[in-house]
Amino acid sequence: MEEKKVSVIIPVYNVKKYVEKCVTTVIEQTYNNLEIILVDDGSTDGSGQICNELAYKDKRIKVIHKKNAGLSDARNAGIKVATGEYYLFVDSDDWISINMIRRLVDCAEQEMSDIVCCGFFEVVEESIVNIPDDLNIYNVNREEALKRLLEEKIKDYAWNKLYKSEIFAELRYPVGRNYEDMATTYKAFLKAKKISILSESLYYYVKRKGSISNSENKFKILKNKYDALISHAERIDIISETFPNLRNVCLFNFYDRANAFMEYIFFVYKEKSEQKNNMVQDVICYMKKYYKEILNNKEYSKFRKWKIKSYVNKNWVLIGAYFVINNLKKYIPGRIKQKLLKTKRSGQKVVIDKKGKIAVFLIGTPDHDNLGDHAIAYATIEYLKKNLSDKYILIEISEEEFLNNSVQIQKVVSHDDIIVIQGGGNWGDTYKYIEKLHNMVLKKFNQNKILVMPQTIHFTNKESLNKCKRLVSQCEQITFLTREKKSYDLAKQYFPDINIKFVPDMVLSLDKCNRQTKNIVMCCLRNDKEGRIQGSEKLYLYKFLETQFECVLCTDTCIGKRIDGSQREQELEDKWKQFNQAKIIVTDRLHGMIFAAITGTPCIVLENYNHKVKAAYELLKEIPYIKFASKVSDIPNLIQNDIDLSKSYSYKGMDKNTYNDIIAFFE
Repeated sequence: MEEKKVSVIIPVYNVKKYVEKCVTTVIEQTYNNLEIILVDDGSTDGSGQICNELAYKDKRIKVIHKKNAGLSDARNAGIKVATGEYYLFVDSDDWISINMIRRLVDCAEQEMSDIVCCGFFEVVEESIVNIPDDLNIYNVNREEALKRLLEEKIKDYAWNKLYKSEIFAELRYPVGRNYEDMATTYKAFLKAKKISILSESLYYYVKRKGSISNSENKFKILKNKYDALISHAERIDIISETFPNLRNVCLFNFYDRANAFMEYIFFVYKEKSEQKNNMVQDVICYMKKYYKEILNNKEYSKFRKWKIKSYVNKNWVLIGAYFVINNLKKYIPGRIKQKLLKTKRSGQKVVIDKKGKIAVFLIGTPDHDNLGDHAIAYATIEYLKKNLSDKYILIEISEEEFLNNSVQIQKVVSHDDIIVIQGGGNWGDTYKYIEKLHNMVLKKFNQNKILVMPQTIHFTNKESLNKCKRLVSQCEQITFLTREKKSYDLAKQYFPDINIKFVPDMVLSLDKCNRQTKNIVMCCLRNDKEGRIQGSEKLYLYKFLETQFECVLCTDTCIGKRIDGSQREQELEDKWKQFNQAKIIVTDRLHGMIFAAITGTPCIVLENYNHKVKAAYELLKEIPYIKFASKVSDIPNLIQNDIDLSKSYSYKGMDKNTYNDIIAFFE
């Protein structure tokens, strides 16, 4: 079957350092039927000459030289001469994955979609932020796609989307306006019958100094905010004409942008100018158009309505006072904030029905976004439910529940009840709120029987360590479990007079192997203070992986949204399904490695900032599909020579006696 032609439109303006790399990634695509249109928008740095040289080397390249008129005009010039059945926009300082166009076209053809969106990497000074986190293709209609666009679940960028050429038969980008994507992408969605969302990371979006989005010019920033606001205002009537159910979302977005614009006027851009005054008048005019509709809407708070009314009536004194007070909040010391919040935390009644049994209080289960911690809680609860006798009742108390209600909880805990502290990698001073929770539990319940579930110990502050030592020594009955040898040795050193046992991470008690392998590699890499991999190393890694696998997918065990106990199992099952689909995992997360182990997924693990990953690997090194890489450059050799990816692996689990010390504690 003949490949359909794709017109790749690349606007070029003063990007001499970047344009060759960008165009080369298009030339080297696994998809061949391309028309590559380079639109030189009046470059003055030699970029136009580089375009000519590239065209000489590859006959698929067309070069247009024109007077400078901005990004929108350049894209429009490319659309005017494009002859392909599909259009793809690429910015000239970005680049694309080697199989991006093939993956998008295949999806468009198989799903019969008018637009296909893909995931992307964000590259900031050689550091990569991973945007997507999914393996699936979602097919949505116009209304659902627009809803996701308005909610920013789909970004309105032009460049991570493949369009059927008919979409742009009459559609063009607005000339002279920044955030031209915001003013155009929703119109493209309105013209489409079916839109597919392919969550693979296929595009590399480079944010660099000097780009519009990072401009330090205050007026440019003001103009950006104004242009974005106008685009949001235009959306209200255009979208709601076809989909009235989306009108409210459009209005919310508009007024949030209006508030940001006004705040910038008050606090940053104080220069007087006719342009500024005209912008403000335009914004107020738009507000007047819709504000009565807002005032009659029950979904808007009284405070939001007050702000809108003040804008429309030009009550600048009140608005200014609000902005000043609101911005001063950030300068209030944390301790004062805590005291102010204490009133909100007090007076809550905690009702716990023990049903005449001995209560086992599992304290400190997560309500944040880290699925590694949630997996520990899940595995702990499953194990205790299965193995505790009928004389006990298990009661879970999350981090937030305990920190907000510790006084009330203390009142319902009797002397015979047992305290179990959630396991994990944070027994130390890395995360202050967890350290605070541990110390509070040790202090409040030092006369109860306490079991500390398998921990990694890591203190950097001597004062913090000494405080922990003192609190542990005051506990009458405490057993401390450690999940790797390094922490076991530290526990023996720090707490010589208490019962210390070695017990592996609780997640290793699970078996979640259900392999449905696809030809993809999943990278599960940290972007926080525990990570050690540099941005340049990530770029090297991703570039290599793209040559070896059909798809490079970035994921994380931190999923970017708070989840509680009621959502825990479903979120974990979704993540384990992802791991089961991957051919191989590359990770520097402890639970990235452990999730790979329990799903039977080949894995290469890199060390993080402390000992916990490498120490835990010592427990798993006999598993043939788990390999340790001391540095990123070792990974190609490990993939090519040390792991047999043709084999089907399964998790054999821990020895049946591995967790006996936990049950022994309750006997």
